[in-house]
Amino acid sequence: MDSPALLRPRAASNLPVQPATVVEDALNRPVRLFCFHLDDDSDISLTEARRYLDRDERQRARAFVSNRDGERFIRAHGCLRRILALQLNREPAALEFRLGPYGRPYLPGSGLSFNMSHSEGYAVCALSRSRSVGIDLEIHQPAFCFGPLLSMVFTETERNHLNEKSGAERRKLFYEFWTAKEALMKLTGLGLNLAPDTIELLLAGDRPCGFTRPLIDGMTLQHIDCAPFADTTLSCYLVTAPRQRNRNIVGITAGSNQAPQ
Repeated sequence: MDSPALLRPRAASNLPVQPATVVEDALNRPVRLFCFHLDDDSDISLTEARRYLDRDERQRARAFVSNRDGERFIRAHGCLRRILALQLNREPAALEFRLGPYGRPYLPGSGLSFNMSHSEGYAVCALSRSRSVGIDLEIHQPAFCFGPLLSMVFTETERNHLNEKSGAERRKLFYEFWTAKEALMKLTGLGLNLAPDTIELLLAGDRPCGFTRPLIDGMTLQHIDCAPFADTTLSCYLVTAPRQRNRNIVGITAGSNQAPQ
């Protein structure tokens, strides 16, 4: 499957909203990706984004100590609502999210699988009607000391790959490995309830290209190139799986019988 093209939220208004399955088959692109900036009004204004949020989202935005973090939250969730609403031919403020057992949001009866990730002033959103999706985006933090985490989140093989590198190359590899794993953790809806050291990456050289554990038929891992969208170093990975196999994914990882949306 080809890597999905990154779209800005304003492009969502140019995508047909119904019937989505026909559009996806014609484009041969079962997953759509949207990228948006959270530190300015280039993709959505604070006023517009705030208008779309429900009471819970507004309360969560007010809970941030930093005004900038609160504004980023507002823009991220406002953009997400606008994108989803355009695909469903509904009003953004009318969308009613539910939470899965581990906190992953979904829209009952919509037929859409979606997932959003944001890091500092950047965000990405993946959505599909035919596949379940999980996406993660991480800005590389030069001052972040990740050494103590290695034994907790990576397998022995992965740690050996990291230990062969140094400096900026080692830092880049850490973020590539972690982002790929977190995308799978988000796909399942389990988050950190799925221990990252139980996930084993399949590597092509130094780049993750799949998983050797768990083995799930039809699952794909794709590196997403965000260079045209961001002026900083970051990693982004997308995991997808057939919708009908969701229950198997969760059963393998945590024994839950609820499929992620």
